[in-house]
Amino acid sequence: MNKKDTKDNKRDTVKHTQELTGEVVRKSGDKTVAVSVSSVKVHKLYSKRRVQTSVFLAHDAKNEAEVGQVVTIRACRPLSARKRWKVVEKSK
Repeated sequence: MNKKDTKDNKRDTVKHTQELTGEVVRKSGDKTVAVSVSSVKVHKLYSKRRVQTSVFLAHDAKNEAEVGQVVTIRACRPLSARKRWKVVEKSK
């Protein structure tokens, strides 16, 4: 097996990347959307549940996502100062 074959095999394998699902809260600029992702956190001592919300800027290459739409975003290389996510799929 030569070096070229091993490089091709490495390219074919898919690394596990982080994916999140959230709602588009605003369209900020060309090909950029802000996605609000909510998660439930439990307090260690008191076991009280609370909702934590984070907003991520994501790249929407086709400008198809609309405000209020639920989308799935995937982590990627840095595209700008605050944009490190890409929109993968849109739900209705």
